[in-house]
Amino acid sequence: MVFQIRTYSVLIVSAAEKFNQSIRTLLPVNDFYPVEIVGNVQEARRKLLEKEYDLVIINTPLPDEFGTKFAIDVCADHNAGVLLLVKSEVYESVNDKVMEHGVAVVAKPAPAQMVAQSI
Repeated sequence: MVFQIRTYSVLIVSAAEKFNQSIRTLLPVNDFYPVEIVGNVQEARRKLLEKEYDLVIINTPLPDEFGTKFAIDVCADHNAGVLLLVKSEVYESVNDKVMEHGVAVVAKPAPAQMVAQSI
């Protein structure tokens, strides 16, 4: 059996520069390329019209909406995995709302290893 090397395209939707820098370290270019970062849902929707991504990572809250509706829309309308990061205080209610749509949710703050395993 011949193994093929596959890279996964990633769209990160996050307004937090510190988060953006730290998540990049979890996405080695050998496995994840291209990795594009946008700061709000409106920009993310435009990117998804231009290109399909394998993975969409959403760091909530976002400036133009919280991010749950966008996460559900991505699961419904695109062939991408969705990882939604939310504050631990709202984890349970958000997870209950989006889980049935196929969105994976991680409570923040989360250890880097947990986020990497979720990816």
